[in-house]
This record gives sequence, C-alpha cells and structure tokens, in this order.
Amino acid sequence: MLHLHAEAIADDGRWLVATTPQDGGPVWLHAYSPRCRYRSLREQLPAARTGEEPGMTVSAGRHGVFHLTWTTPAGELEMSTVRVACS
Repeated sequence: MLHLHAEAIADDGRWLVATTPQDGGPVWLHAYSPRCRYRSLREQLPAARTGEEPGMTVSAGRHGVFHLTWTTPAGELEMSTVRVACS
C-alpha cells in the first residue's frame, strides 16, 4: 500500500509529517522535536480520514504548532492545528 505524505519543518527544528494511504483512510502524524527525550512520535489524528485524493498540506507555525489540511471522502476540506511537544 502506497502512502501519500505532506511535511513541514519549523525554525526551531521541530517537524511534522502527515501520511495517509494512497486510496484514502486515516491520517497519521509523525512528529519530531530535538528537545524531546524520545524523538519520534507516531499518532493517528482522531476522526481524520482522507478520500481518494487527500490533497494534504502541512505548514509550520510558531512554537511547534503546525496547521494541517486535507480533503475528506465527501470532498470537504478539513483543517486541524497540531502542536509538537514532549509528553
């Protein structure tokens, strides 16, 4: 199964990659912060599902905040804000 992805890197070195199966499905977040003890996190974005053409984008904001958009199976544009921080 192929995956589509979008990624962004913030000025402070934090990054976020969002992936989804090529044919649509759940959105997975792969985050990294150089200040975290455990540097690699992977979580599913709750209730976020993409359609066959996800059209995902990720942009980096300030202080580890990222803005993510994607297209749902119904063809609607959804948006979420995600913060990359140590737990």
